[in-house]
Amino acid sequence: MLVAWALAAERDADPAGALTRLLALFDPDATLEFSRLDVIGTQWLPEVVRLALATGEPAVAAAATKACVREADTQAAPPVTAGAQHCQGLLDRDPAAVRAAAGQLQSFGFPLLSGQALENAAVLYAERATPRRPARPTCRPSASTAVSARTGTSCAPTPGCASTTSAAVGVASAAGRPRAGTP
Repeated sequence: MLVAWALAAERDADPAGALTRLLALFDPDATLEFSRLDVIGTQWLPEVVRLALATGEPAVAAAATKACVREADTQAAPPVTAGAQHCQGLLDRDPAAVRAAAGQLQSFGFPLLSGQALENAAVLYAERATPRRPARPTCRPSASTAVSARTGTSCAPTPGCASTTSAAVGVASAAGRPRAGTP
């Protein structure tokens, strides 16, 4: 319940407040030693790492990762090991490591923690998108055509999307005429 209270601050657009609340739970002495960890506590350290990085507190993120790795070495419980991998992947900005942790958490029966790891991996992958290799547009010609055919609705055209791609391949407009610029 206390973790939910802490994360409610993030929901309310206060990630620094969420981090402060989580630190009060897991590092009450403010030593960055995370002395109040157990198996359940270590499962929330990836949230500490994520929030610390998001709020410009890399030393807190590194300390939380170190504590989680320490606990994984001590406890040798698979969920703690996956949590340590999740923390390290976040700290290293390595989406593949975070995604691997998500797979482990799912296989151990922790769907919520797995989902959080998958979301974190997706954010890390998106951060890697560059102008040379942008993220996939939300509207693709095949998707908009399929949606239109099934639902009678249409996908709003976006630059580089259905409207321009259709013209490039010579797809006829709704009126049956070729789009401008088609051969």
